Amino acid sequence: MTSATASTAAAPPPASAGFEAGVLEFAGRLRAFIRKRVADPNDAEDITQEVFLKVFRARGTLRDPGKLNAWLYQTARGTIIDYYRRRRPSEELAETTPAEPGELDEVGARLRRSVRRFLTTLPEAYRQPLELAELEGLSIAAIATRMRLSETAVKSRLARGRAQLRQKLLDCCQFEFDPFGKIIDLHQRNGCACDGTPTCGPAAEVEGRTHSLPPHLAIGLAVDEDEPAIRALLAPAGLPVEDLTARHILNFVTAKTGDQLVGCAGIELHATAGLLRSVAVAAGLRGLGVGVRLVAAAETLAAQLGLRELYLLTTTAPAFFERRGYERIARGDAPPAIRASREFASLCPASAIVMHKALKAQPVTAGCC
Repeated sequence: MTSATASTAAAPPPASAGFEAGVLEFAGRLRAFIRKRVADPNDAEDITQEVFLKVFRARGTLRDPGKLNAWLYQTARGTIIDYYRRRRPSEELAETTPAEPGELDEVGARLRRSVRRFLTTLPEAYRQPLELAELEGLSIAAIATRMRLSETAVKSRLARGRAQLRQKLLDCCQFEFDPFGKIIDLHQRNGCACDGTPTCGPAAEVEGRTHSLPPHLAIGLAVDEDEPAIRALLAPAGLPVEDLTARHILNFVTAKTGDQLVGCAGIELHATAGLLRSVAVAAGLRGLGVGVRLVAAAETLAAQLGLRELYLLTTTAPAFFERRGYERIARGDAPPAIRASREFASLCPASAIVMHKALKAQPVTAGCC
């Protein structure tokens, strides 16, 4: 095939006036975004031109014009990563994590979620001061007052907590940095089960029958933005929402078809035991195996968070959970921490059945990448 023929065959569709205007309008911010991350001005300009060339060549793949800016940022980020990979790949992680990428950087969002999720796996003595320092921005003096500790004790707990948090991140994630120590990418290490929640296939076996699952159904970890949809799903099903917090949402798994949330299940941590809660599926999808996949994904997450056993309360589905390996127990046989939870103590009726299941040990990870 001649070069002229190949060029003709590979020619992209013509750019619309709206697409060109959108790219040109965004050009200044994109150039500034790249220059902040690439010190050499000549290299930064080369990368900028490379990004523009990429987006114009691939313009036919952008189906939603409203996502043009996000697409441009993503293309720029990938091009910058390739630039640094050619020069100095690295997997080191500084003793203190460098400043996070900008709010429009997807890597920064993933890193923040990872840190918050790993925080939930730390012992209470280290988790609480770290949350007060990192999430609420309190000073050491204020934390000491809040926790009724000396400032020396707070400093010690923060240092030990950060060391444990750093090790958890290193065990699960590979990091890449630019020459200035800023994280430009992170991804799952081989053999790490940190993102091991299953993705639904074309069919699921339920009650001895094969049912077709909805197309494009995906099960994964919840993000902060899922909270309103989770509440909207739980309330009509008669499941508690009064005690839900952002910390709970971190340890939820969801089922989605496209952008629509159609199912959820949550894990509430209590030392080495967990409470399986908030298992719900949209009315039109019940009986198709979505709940089975959600429970399996929640159990995987619980084991990765270091839990050894799960408890639950149910008034309507004991047979469903028995088929998943849960056994009925007396309320008094649940550990004190589980009995002290709001769902156990007040939100669920005294007639609810208590069930228990032991979990198989898995690497202590938390969906980091």
